[in-house]
Amino acid sequence: MNKVQAVLAYDGVCNLCNALVRFVIRYDKTQKIHFVSLQSNAFRKYFPNETVDMKTLYFYYNGKVYKRSDAILQVFKRLGGGWKAFLIFYVFPQFFRDAVYRGIAKSRYRIFGRTDKCQLPDERYANRFLD
Repeated sequence: MNKVQAVLAYDGVCNLCNALVRFVIRYDKTQKIHFVSLQSNAFRKYFPNETVDMKTLYFYYNGKVYKRSDAILQVFKRLGGGWKAFLIFYVFPQFFRDAVYRGIAKSRYRIFGRTDKCQLPDERYANRFLD
């Protein structure tokens, strides 16, 4: 993957997903997490064995792909510091965490809205977007 160790794949037209990307950019002090939208051709490059599901976040780290709630928790783990406190949610079984995740994903457009096209990154962070 050419020195890219961590990739978060997200729905580029989802306002909630874009807010997550902005959050990661702000708190990823090491700047090791990169981004790819599910709508891009680059998704296939970084997630060749995955089928695109627009309601799923994917997180690639060190050769392993995490989905849904596991993806979010892995992002918090990689952010480090106090964000690791969110790992307490691992006490809940994955089926429960993913059920909550699916409920939010199902209504995310209605609650948070969506854009007509993928948002362009701020030029300062363009190197972190792999699209």
